[in-house]
Amino acid sequence: MSADFIRKSAGTLMLLTGVGHVALLALRPMSPELAITAAFGAGYFLIGIFLWRSGGRGALWAGLILPAIGAALSFAANPPGKGSWTPIGTAFVAIDIVVLLACLWLLMRRLG
Repeated sequence: MSADFIRKSAGTLMLLTGVGHVALLALRPMSPELAITAAFGAGYFLIGIFLWRSGGRGALWAGLILPAIGAALSFAANPPGKGSWTPIGTAFVAIDIVVLLACLWLLMRRLG
């Protein structure tokens, strides 16, 4: 797999999860948590665009940091074992982890 393929795959995942996060606004009643989720979705969508367009260092750092924060907030709000994880929430966290690992790999590849 080429670095370009990994970057664009991470960008595609960010675009999809960004749309998914914002789409929750139409499916659930408004709450502070949902507003934060939608804001992260907008940020994810923008990162997806930046990863697709250039994949510069800023896009890679954003693709590393924002999904890490999102996954950490998900774990903090719904600790594993508490029983409140949904399939969509699990998918969002899994995508966060895949994207942040891809961006980390791409950043380390540039440094090395």
